[in-house]
Amino acid sequence: MKLWQKFFGKKVDPAINSEERGKNAVFKKKYQSFKALLASNALVREVMADMKEKATNNSPFEQEYVNQNIATLVHEVKNSISNLNFISNNKYEAIHETLKDINAKIENSFQVSSADKQLPPPLENILQMIIPLNSVNQEGQKFSLDSCETVHDIISFCQAKARQEMFRLTEIPFKELNNTKKLVAGIPLQFHLIDLGGGIEGNPKYLYPEHISSFPLRAFLQGLIKMKWPEPPPVDVGGFFGMMGHTLTISEEEILQSGENSFAFISDEYMNCSIRLGYHFSSVEAYAGNNPEDNHIRIFFKGGGAVIERRMRRVRLITEILKSIGFGTIKVNEDVIDALTTEHDKHAMGKKLEVLGKLTAYTKQQDMAMYNDAIADFYIKEFLNQHLPAGEV
Repeated sequence: MKLWQKFFGKKVDPAINSEERGKNAVFKKKYQSFKALLASNALVREVMADMKEKATNNSPFEQEYVNQNIATLVHEVKNSISNLNFISNNKYEAIHETLKDINAKIENSFQVSSADKQLPPPLENILQMIIPLNSVNQEGQKFSLDSCETVHDIISFCQAKARQEMFRLTEIPFKELNNTKKLVAGIPLQFHLIDLGGGIEGNPKYLYPEHISSFPLRAFLQGLIKMKWPEPPPVDVGGFFGMMGHTLTISEEEILQSGENSFAFISDEYMNCSIRLGYHFSSVEAYAGNNPEDNHIRIFFKGGGAVIERRMRRVRLITEILKSIGFGTIKVNEDVIDALTTEHDKHAMGKKLEVLGKLTAYTKQQDMAMYNDAIADFYIKEFLNQHLPAGEV
């Protein structure tokens, strides 16, 4: 069975007719489900905010108001769960039971009636099962289904897991893709695009940056294009032989993969890029819409042709710059970086993505030159001074 089949499963949604069957159609359906999940979660947050405001202001509650809002919450959370399961190939069916348990507790609370409309104790109990967010770290190991005790917990869980599943799109080998469009951008990077909807204007014969209508990719490209791409930096003899020693430990399959094309899934508000530069591999995924609570950027980086000490200096350079542009979650495991930032407005997202584009070009082959910590410190300061003006990101 092919890798994409293992990931997406054997079944294709019935809504996809026989002529549309194929990997690209499945990718689009996954993205549409992701968008629908975000829309359901946004509506749930609106209802919760309204209920919380009325509770805070001691506003009177009509029973019909409570009934309608509970029905809306349950309906939209069910939609969110269903969309997550479509994206993940039914990994999270058990969340339906969690929602049923919470809904049963809410219904039991309705058994205690009161004529007082100034938020009686039973209604306070209902809000405690809806509004609090008990899960502290959405991307960490502690954030699990067992930690979901409220409606807010469930939608946060669904959104975090949906992000993780969408990030995995770029695990698909380039040769498994079809109907990609090659971007002509004047940079030493072979970029092939898969449009999930609204990412490319028209159907141009030759695809240039001006045809890109994807907000996150356009911002990322601005950073890539503005930079002067470095030539291979000068290396000392020790670094050269270290690189050769490292290269001899790389399998033939990895060497062949290092020459694969870079590609990206894009839409008007989304991008998921798989970037290969020599022995370096990185993924940059972003959603940048009008609702800051939906927005996120995740970056994954691995690899390098130098010995481990020099690769680790490059890791330090990247992590310091990520911290400077507001990445709050940064995990480092040897020469692997996995970082996330969330809930920024669209303008801020664009600025951060442009910096990431610049950083991608700036760090190309730079591990070869980092033969001591002072050199790494110099490169960090140089990038921050030249490409990160105070207050812009």
